[in-house]
Order: sequence, then C-alpha cells, then structure tokens
Amino acid sequence: MNFEKWLTQIGKSEKTAKNYAQAIDKSISKWARDAGLIDSSLAVMNNAGQLGELIDAIKKLEIFQERNSKGNGMYSAALVQFYQYLADVGSNELEVDLEQILADKALPITEKLAQISTRIGQGKFREELISYWGKFAVSGYPNCRFLVA
Repeated sequence: MNFEKWLTQIGKSEKTAKNYAQAIDKSISKWARDAGLIDSSLAVMNNAGQLGELIDAIKKLEIFQERNSKGNGMYSAALVQFYQYLADVGSNELEVDLEQILADKALPITEKLAQISTRIGQGKFREELISYWGKFAVSGYPNCRFLVA
C-alpha cells in the first residue's frame, strides 16, 4: 500500500492525500537532500525509526520552517502522517486487515472508519511495548515477533 492510498483509507481527502504525498516525495525530500541529510527520496523509506531520527533535523532546516509557516503547518503534518504510515504499514498484516475491513459489505461506513481508526497507531504502540518490556509483559516470552498490540 502506498502512502497516498493509506491516507485516503484513514479518512483524508484525496486532495490532502495527494498534497502530503507530494510534499514527502518532492519538496521535503529535496530540502533534506540539499542539506545532505538523505541521498534519495523520503518516499522510499520503510522504517519509522529511521524517519524519526531525521524529522528533527528536517524541521530545523530554514527552508522547511519558512515553507511550513507559509503552508500553515502542512509540511509538519505530512511528516507526522508519513511517520505514522511507516509505523502502521510496516507490517503487511495491517494492510491486509484494512483491506478486509474496507471490502466487508455488511459493515456500514461509520463502523468501517471506527475499526480502521482502532488499528491505526498499533504499530507505534507495539514498538513502545517491546522497547519498554523487551518481551511479552505477562508471559515473559522473549520472541516479540508474535506480539500484536
């Protein structure tokens, strides 16, 4: 699933999704490349942790601050959403789950949106649990790849 599609699935308008995706792939990536922070587009990243390390440096760039101010925080919002996308869709399970929810004809749209909203953010929560406990909190089982938050 690509970033723009993910944005529309979580309820962003098509216009907002397109603007955020272009901001990540073009503008912000160019500014970060020009500053020597990255070698290619941010859009090819697949690790929220790596992006998290870059976000502060990107936000300190003068051009980012100027354009973000003129754009009423649009570039900051795009970075936040892209980080969330990487955290959430880093697992194929989420993508499959979201597609199943969307394809379920028995669910009304409000129920679909509620179910999608509950799944968004689980990737970050899972990472925080693993970081804190280093294992399953209740059982103590050390293999965290089975942990679903």
